[in-house]
Amino acid sequence: MRNKRILITLTYYLPNISGLTNYVEFLAKNLASRGLEIKILCSRHLKTQKNYQEKDHIQIFRENIQLRIGRGALMFFYPWKAWKLVGESDIVNPHLPQLESIIVAIFAKLRRKQLIVTYHSEIPFNQNILNNILAILLQINHFFVLLLADQIVTNSEDYAKHSAILHFFSRKLNFIFPPAYNPYLKWQFRNEIQKSLRIGFVGRIIKDKGIDTILAAIPLLKEKFTDFKFILAGPQQEVIGGHYDQDLQAKLEKNSHYLEITGKLSDSALAEFYQSLDLFVFPSINRLESFGMAQIEAMLSGVPVVASDLPGVRVPVQVTQMGVLFKPGSAADLVDKILYVVNNYQNIIENYPKVKKNFSNSKFIDEYINEIF
Repeated sequence: MRNKRILITLTYYLPNISGLTNYVEFLAKNLASRGLEIKILCSRHLKTQKNYQEKDHIQIFRENIQLRIGRGALMFFYPWKAWKLVGESDIVNPHLPQLESIIVAIFAKLRRKQLIVTYHSEIPFNQNILNNILAILLQINHFFVLLLADQIVTNSEDYAKHSAILHFFSRKLNFIFPPAYNPYLKWQFRNEIQKSLRIGFVGRIIKDKGIDTILAAIPLLKEKFTDFKFILAGPQQEVIGGHYDQDLQAKLEKNSHYLEITGKLSDSALAEFYQSLDLFVFPSINRLESFGMAQIEAMLSGVPVVASDLPGVRVPVQVTQMGVLFKPGSAADLVDKILYVVNNYQNIIENYPKVKKNFSNSKFIDEYINEIF
């Protein structure tokens, strides 16, 4: 029997950096390494990109963007390319949120292809009217995509239970913990955390990630520690639909003595980054975040975590006890929990074996192949 042909669709792929793109890259590369034929359909969000390329035995097709609306992209010729690629595939796997997913889903049903939807997160509501209109339209869009789906993959049962639409499709749901970059340097626990703290963060430097909370925690943390620094690793200016305003940029500059912004790191630099930390914070503030793979990366490096108590985001800490949770958006509670980790460091890192037991990249791929594809 010939190998299965899988079409993966998403709006933005590499070099745009996000948890979703990292997830898709890991999934595609590992499926291809096991002999499956993988194609990716996405947008051509940079003019320097080619409309077609082949990399790591994966065929990548990019469609030109004619209009941007926030994080969304309108591609007028997308349906023609999608129809062709769906017809050449056995399995169609859209990754949501994705405006174009309804087109892909309808084509999959018309061409009698298996439709496996991976549901990453939802667009949260905020004070921006245009954002809220788009969020509503996306939820309606995604509801019908999920209605057409044969199976749905999402990161955790916790996130699904609190989703506006996933709970309608409980019989189709499959829960698979996402992959995480596994640092290849040997981890080494510290004997104790000193008064000089190195607190890490990995992610896009955008408001949804809770950078404001980190900045608000700095004056409170100064009352407890004379020497500390937040090291923020991740893209800043090149983030699609998530640039900071001048007010926040001013705050970053005002607190520069307590901040180090590294930008995007290579794999080897990222491994060294984790190794240098005393603890790791994951302060996301809304449902755009559904899990937080960077938490697992930190834990795999032997670094305890302080994470937001949000649906899905809290799961790694709940499963492993390799850290503690704090109230989302509360700088005071973040500082209290940082102090708790400092004072209970030895007890927390004893939970490291639970990290290795529950989070395995090979397990992630095996579950996709054996249970989904």
